[in-house]
Amino acid sequence: MANQAEESGKRIGLILRWTGRLTGFFASGFFLLFLVGEGLPGIIQNGIDTELLPFLPLLGMAIEGWVIALFNEKTGGILQIIGGMGMAIFHLINGGLKDLDMALVFGLPFMLCGSLFLICRRKYGRSGAAGGKGRKKALRC
Repeated sequence: MANQAEESGKRIGLILRWTGRLTGFFASGFFLLFLVGEGLPGIIQNGIDTELLPFLPLLGMAIEGWVIALFNEKTGGILQIIGGMGMAIFHLINGGLKDLDMALVFGLPFMLCGSLFLICRRKYGRSGAAGGKGRKKALRC
């Protein structure tokens, strides 16, 4: 009976971990492709837009958080949440409540992904990619 509960917990942890990984992958890829497709031509022609300049480190922090979360879920998850919140606040400050949709589109994917990593780390242990002390207890993904 305890074995079934343990297996169920491992399965839930595995689902949460991979949901966070895939959500972060698609969000990071989408925003990077969007930046390359829409942002780089404008940067090359006109230089860096003053509105875009404070946004780039926030996006970079969120994407960097996803990469770090593959190896250290706690640190990466925190970086993703901070980056996502920063992007949402950035859009709300620049556009007010009329840009609430943009704030949610840019911020929520990274905040969700970071939250999944933190929940998974707290409830189910370290990532299998991290190695180290927690490897035996971790879910091997």
